[in-house]
Amino acid sequence: MKTPARQFDNLALQAAWNLRLFGLFLVGPIFGVTLVTIIFDMSMGLRIAAAGMIVFILFLYGLLLRAEIKCLRASQEH
Repeated sequence: MKTPARQFDNLALQAAWNLRLFGLFLVGPIFGVTLVTIIFDMSMGLRIAAAGMIVFILFLYGLLLRAEIKCLRASQEH
């Protein structure tokens, strides 16, 4: 038996809610880089590489969010 999905008036909020578990993958790298920097004092080159990966993950999440908004918009039209 399926539980009813939470509904939002704003499509962007609804899409973000639908992708909330994928959002956890955004938190992991940020905390990981922060902890490694605090404990082991990462070099600047590694910090830049980690920042690049975080930007890449945000880009992928943005693509997923756009696709989810598109699907929600299409489902509302039908």
